Amino acid sequence: MTATELMPLTAYTPKEVAGMFGMASDRWLRDGVRAGKYPCLRMAKNAIRFTAEHVQEIRKMHEEMQRQKPALKHDPYDLFGAVKSKTGNRTKKS
Repeated sequence: MTATELMPLTAYTPKEVAGMFGMASDRWLRDGVRAGKYPCLRMAKNAIRFTAEHVQEIRKMHEEMQRQKPALKHDPYDLFGAVKSKTGNRTKKS
């Protein structure tokens, strides 16, 4: 292959990539590209394509997001909508 020849490039549409992730809609992917969160090839204003490397990077981004979420600490008062007493357990003095 000479320097002027291009290697064939496999590029996926947003709908194909969303399908790879098991998502019915590609809206989340398009919104992420628009916000600058996800890498892509932009062939024209609305022609977005993804290489295999882009898909792997997006997958890794979501794995890291899941790992970085802090564990939720539940307050027992929040479970049933109870209101915390400001005075604590003190009884009223007469």
